[in-house]
Amino acid sequence: MPNGGMLPCCFVCRWSKKDTSRPVHPQDNNPLIEPIECLQHEFAVWLPASHVCANLGDPYDGSGLSTFAERAGLESGHLYAWLEFGYRTHEHPHIPQYHHECIRLASFKEYSSWSVEEKKNAYAQARDQKERELFHGPTGQDD
Repeated sequence: MPNGGMLPCCFVCRWSKKDTSRPVHPQDNNPLIEPIECLQHEFAVWLPASHVCANLGDPYDGSGLSTFAERAGLESGHLYAWLEFGYRTHEHPHIPQYHHECIRLASFKEYSSWSVEEKKNAYAQARDQKERELFHGPTGQDD
């Protein structure tokens, strides 16, 4: 989040099973990008800190995580991708600004059938398309 906090996502959901026996990838050295197993939907989530669904489970009482999906209007049965874009403004060129957007990526059935490479490609394509829309207008041209 812009304040440095964590976005509601699969990584913090009570249904996420992190493989603590597996060492963190030596190059990335970041547990937030290691795949998790969703115990509720029974599929692996690649890049769990950047994905979310409508069935978020509170990891502890009062966390409020489960209320996010309803407020955000997430539909059940679909996995969503969190997309984050950094940009600068003319008014404050030295202060980075951020745009976060949650977009529907795929149905659970479709996502669960994808290989890791297909999951990465779908995320990258969604990100590229949204970036073109945000920074180059709906036609992909600079305004």
